[in-house]
Amino acid sequence: MKIAIPTVGKSISEHFGRCEKYSFFVVENNKVVSQYEVDSPQHAPNVIPEFLSGEDTDLVITSGIGKKATALFEQYKIKVITGCSGDIGAIIENYLANTLVTGDSTCKHEEEE
Repeated sequence: MKIAIPTVGKSISEHFGRCEKYSFFVVENNKVVSQYEVDSPQHAPNVIPEFLSGEDTDLVITSGIGKKATALFEQYKIKVITGCSGDIGAIIENYLANTLVTGDSTCKHEEEE
């Protein structure tokens, strides 16, 4: 499984489409076996779902994402978890331990997505 988290510094980005980079975590047997970062592509319709699909991403953990973007990810068979915040290392640890605190998307401009 490969998990992508939109990142600013070592924290999850408030908005997946406007992040500095994506942090990728490759998980096998419920453990992170490798991780890497890639600069974020331009923010335009379908660019990021296509980019993350090209990285063989299975799951995106994000703070905020619009409904249209979530639907695009579903077309690429990429699951989306929203409403997360904080340090990306802690987010991955909590996800793997089934203790990740999630919530509604923090995206406030649905009409743009």
